[in-house]
Amino acid sequence: MTLNSAIEWTDNSLPLVTGCRNKGAGCKNCYAVPLAWRLAHNPHPALSERYAGTVEKRPDGTLVWTGRVNVNLDQLNAIQSARKPQVWFVSHVGDLFHDDVPAAVADALLTVAALKPEQRIVILTKRVHRMAELLTAGPKPLANVWLGASVANDSDAAEAAEPLASLAAAGWQTIVSYEPAVGPVDWGRHGFTFLRGIISGGETGGKARPTHPVWHRDTRDFCLRHGIAFFFKQWGSWRIFYDRDVDDPDWRRTPRVDGQFGPGAKQYLNLAGGMGFHGERLIAAVHVGKKATGRELDGRTWDDLPWRAAV
Repeated sequence: MTLNSAIEWTDNSLPLVTGCRNKGAGCKNCYAVPLAWRLAHNPHPALSERYAGTVEKRPDGTLVWTGRVNVNLDQLNAIQSARKPQVWFVSHVGDLFHDDVPAAVADALLTVAALKPEQRIVILTKRVHRMAELLTAGPKPLANVWLGASVANDSDAAEAAEPLASLAAAGWQTIVSYEPAVGPVDWGRHGFTFLRGIISGGETGGKARPTHPVWHRDTRDFCLRHGIAFFFKQWGSWRIFYDRDVDDPDWRRTPRVDGQFGPGAKQYLNLAGGMGFHGERLIAAVHVGKKATGRELDGRTWDDLPWRAAV
């Protein structure tokens, strides 16, 4: 059973791989953990078995990955049997290039993609080095496949830049998902001009962290300068109600915040990602939920995706 996705940039989320381990700051509040837990306890065995053993509940109620990874090759049948062109996100509750996932799984996916050129396959991974190791000198690049890195801050971007560049040089189409954006990224310094697209967005959920508008504006402007498709997915759970810099005449009239997380909480955030009352371009934000914050950036939506016009 594939999942017809609520994710704005795809039609389907394909659980080809389920289970993972945290890797980097963006994984702190990963939406996939509670989702995998819920699906593992679904009353229908055909569904629950795919997620079995991937998540455990600690005594304090916290849900965490166990490290177990399940491979569900039967999910490829959904792509093979699709009658109309669709977008398929692999994998939303796992990582295709996790160390415990055999290389043959990626090979199987790409074999199906080659047989179904009208179907568009989008792969996101935190383990970009392994993806590059397996694919730069391996299978022939496919016009209906996009290989992407999931990054949350500049450290993630720095790690992903070289392997993504090597994939692009080998002929693959490459993208970045900058979500959740919890820190700034200097795209130019890392040389990301080879990308076909960037998706950016803030974090959602009860424990979500705020995101800074300048991070997304800078990302958009970088994309516009270099002809890269830009998709602004969402602000996340936080709405900005104060935005000042030290050269603004009223910058000292800073509202008070409680420094908490969750509905109704208020937080500071500066340009560098710090959450105290210091630094450049200080904002204050309140947690109101994703529906209330929307997905407009500077008065409009940004909906460019490289695969929309590709097939």
